[in-house]
Amino acid sequence: MLNKNNLSTISHLKVLLLLDNRHGHRSQCIGVAEALGLPFQVMELDYNFISSLPNYLLGASFIGIKRPKVKFLTGPFPDIIISAGRRTAPVAQKLKKISNNFTKLVQIMVPTSTNLKLFDLIAVPSHDLVNESVKIVKIQGAPHRLFPQMQGFLQKKWLPYLSDIPTPRIALLVGGSTKNRIFSLKMANELANLSSNIARNTGGSLLIATSPRTGIVAEYFINKITAPAKTFKWGNPGENPYQGFLAVADAIIVTGDSMSMCSEACFSKKPVYIYAPRKLITQKHKRLHDELFSLGLAKPFSRSTIYSKKSFLNWTHPPLNSAIKVASAIHKLVTEGK
Repeated sequence: MLNKNNLSTISHLKVLLLLDNRHGHRSQCIGVAEALGLPFQVMELDYNFISSLPNYLLGASFIGIKRPKVKFLTGPFPDIIISAGRRTAPVAQKLKKISNNFTKLVQIMVPTSTNLKLFDLIAVPSHDLVNESVKIVKIQGAPHRLFPQMQGFLQKKWLPYLSDIPTPRIALLVGGSTKNRIFSLKMANELANLSSNIARNTGGSLLIATSPRTGIVAEYFINKITAPAKTFKWGNPGENPYQGFLAVADAIIVTGDSMSMCSEACFSKKPVYIYAPRKLITQKHKRLHDELFSLGLAKPFSRSTIYSKKSFLNWTHPPLNSAIKVASAIHKLVTEGK
């Protein structure tokens, strides 16, 4: 996060986040804002059917959302808008035009089929294939809300809940099917067997958290787990322990279908393993995994590797959160004009 000296030069600035129903997009925007260290307001976007049209047809407009928020349309206008994903881009650009170009736009990920001339800064994962530009800041993985400084707080909060299961504790973060790929029952069975085996072989336990996309596969997957486990299925009542699982775990296994989950898994120095069967993973996801592997931030998790307790647990890596790099780029943008 930015230090106090950096914050003192931008403490007067107003920040607005454009947030939609995509959990990964929300986490990236909030993570950057929290790394920036400034208070922020939120504009929740509720899309209509028109938002499915390509952005070159929508232009800078509100026609893809149901109810524009009046309080953000009449001023005082925010100094910075942070948004992520294709469907937020027309709204961000319209707000900039209403502000008579006063507001600076920070976009996370390049929105497809969009005229980019109104954006002041675009944060692009280096595994994305884009042309270099003065507006572009290249980052590793997806920005998120987890920082190494949070580990002590999260451990204190969640360790009492997990004191009754054996160590080492292995977090198992399970995604699911995407628009182009199916997380099959066969994959669920393989992941359950592999993760159960490593937990039993190390004398430990699993901390399992599913996601909105795990869907009906979750029940099948959970029923196949044969090691001691604490399980939180998405939608269960009570607070989601996802962040707590990451903080107290001795190692982390994550499915490779989510760029956000893979990036969040690398927030600390703990061993991270990515389960990424070929039929589940797009080329874009594969480029991210290969980058994380080459940087020593993660390793593949597959049946072709035989793990001992020592080889599975005894390695570390630098913490990863690109929100800090994006926040620094925003600071430079608003203080130096570039």
